[in-house]
This record gives sequence, structure tokens and C-alpha cells, in this order.
Amino acid sequence: MRSLTRHGHSLLELLVVLVLLGVAIAAVGQLGRSGARLVQGAELAWRRQRDAGLLAAVLQHAIPGAGHALGIRPLDTLDFDRRIGEGPACLAVGSTLWLDAGGAGWTRAPDPSRDQLDLLLGLEPVLWVRRQLLTSAADSCGGRPAFRVLLDSVVDSATWARVVSPVRMRAYGPSAARALGLEDRPGGGLQPFLGPFAGPIGFADSAGTLQVHLPWIGIPALGIPVAVAR
Repeated sequence: MRSLTRHGHSLLELLVVLVLLGVAIAAVGQLGRSGARLVQGAELAWRRQRDAGLLAAVLQHAIPGAGHALGIRPLDTLDFDRRIGEGPACLAVGSTLWLDAGGAGWTRAPDPSRDQLDLLLGLEPVLWVRRQLLTSAADSCGGRPAFRVLLDSVVDSATWARVVSPVRMRAYGPSAARALGLEDRPGGGLQPFLGPFAGPIGFADSAGTLQVHLPWIGIPALGIPVAVAR
């Protein structure tokens, strides 16, 4: 038995101290790694929630809530009419129509090469009729700026008109980083629109309304209150 007055430590005591110190360092390191994983997990969940909220907000803004319904083609492809602008029909003469362009709802001038026109012909019941645009030019009507458009048929009466651009939204890219792109219908080039996201994206018809499926986010499908064509 070692005397209490003896100075210094034995080799066994030093080994025990080193082992305990190693265990403590390993525990601290494991705690740090666990904390880092928790932070990373929380950040990933936040990003996914943010992406889902952003996607829902953008879709609700980009897809009109009235007029022609959506068309779901493959599960990751969505056809709809992007709204370019709308306003009252100021004047109609034969197949020429003057649209009030003084409102703030126009994103650009009508383009006959890619746009179409929806005319509101009745309110009881609501009746929208689609017409083809042949030409479009800047003009005026009643002292206000207007678009003068030539249509493919005679306009008897109209109270309101909406110019739309038929587009297709579809997912593209690798399965772990899918993004959404837009292309004109038919046959336009795909332009990046939103994303990439952390996983696949799908569209479905749920009782006549649009659902967006994001299986990687861990929540039920997002419901977008827009009519789906059947």
C-alpha cells in the first residue's frame, strides 16, 4: 500500500485518468454531433416547409381561379391559362374589339402568336367564350389607353375580356432535386419557374380541385382551390 505522504502518481493511476478523460471527450463530441444533427434536421424541415408554402403561394397567384379549368396530363404536368391581363370591353365593331388597358392588371400587351382571348358574354349564368387573337395594336377608346384586337369571329356583345397565355407547367431534373418549368402550349421551350425542391412533385385531381403532392415534406398534399378539367 502506497504511503499517503508519498508524492507522485503511479502508472496505473495515470492510465485510469487518461481513459476517463477519453470517455469524457468522446461524450462531449457525441453530444456536439447530436446537437449539430438536430440543428441540421430543424433547418431542413424549415426549408421544406418554406418551399411548400412558396410553391402554394406561387401556384395560387399564377393559376387563375376562374375561366377555363386546369388539365392534368401526366402526374407531374399541369396545363393552365396564365392570365396576361383583363379589363372592360370598351367598343366592339364586327370582329374588332377595343380593350381598356388603363387598369393595373396587365403584365404585357396581347401577343397573337401565343395568347388567346376569353370574352364574358353573360352573368346569369356566367358565360365565357374563347376567341383566337389575329392581331393586336395599341390604341385608345373613350380617351383611355386601349388594345385594339382583331378576333377570329364577330363579337356581338361583350362586357369583359381576359387575355390568357396557354402554358404547361412540368417537373424536370433529378428525383432528389425536382424543379418546375413553364413552356408555352404547344411546343414552347421550357423555362425555369420554381425550385429545385428536395424531392418529387406531383399533381392530382381531388374532387375537381387541384392537389399538389410533395411526399418529401411529410405533410398531407397541398390543396389549391382551382377547378380541374374532367
